[in-house]
Amino acid sequence: MKPEQIEFLDQCAAFVTGGLTPQESDVFAKFLAHTDEARRRDYSKLVWTAAHLPSLVPQHMPPAHVKDSLMSRIRAEKQKVMENPPEEKKEFYSLREHEGEWFPHPIAAEIKVKVLAINKEAGYATIIIDVPPGVKYPEHHHHGAEECLVLTGDLHVGGEVLGPGDFHHADAHSDHGVLSTIHGGRAVLVVDIEDIL
Repeated sequence: MKPEQIEFLDQCAAFVTGGLTPQESDVFAKFLAHTDEARRRDYSKLVWTAAHLPSLVPQHMPPAHVKDSLMSRIRAEKQKVMENPPEEKKEFYSLREHEGEWFPHPIAAEIKVKVLAINKEAGYATIIIDVPPGVKYPEHHHHGAEECLVLTGDLHVGGEVLGPGDFHHADAHSDHGVLSTIHGGRAVLVVDIEDIL
């Protein structure tokens, strides 16, 4: 498959899943209306596949004892919290959108990073990244788990296209392939401190 075909299918997937901004969706819809028959056919196949995937997965009801066991564990956990309430934090921290310092990512300098908070005791940091259109982030290893919430734009990871509101998790000691974006965007990440040093 040619790179332009892959990019077209990525854009189709983002369009179908709501990963494009309203303006991008309008532009793409107009493009689809005037593109060649082969691309319209590829788009139709993608939409058909996405619509029928859920019906291909067999639906199984879990046994009743699974729900009973889960509810029992929830009640036990609630009781523990009632007996030993967590300590209340006495300090709060807010950072406005225009506050904080952006700095270049140590591996991909075109990506800008802002540290929102660092929790030294737990060993993680909350950061926001700003990624320009067309940037690719190389393969990398995670020392700790990583959580990612896409705020704007698109993120292509592991064959998926993530858009605003979509979430991605990577386990500790996992290896990511190349991450990329077509339109750029922003995301909030919770990462192991070792992974940002």
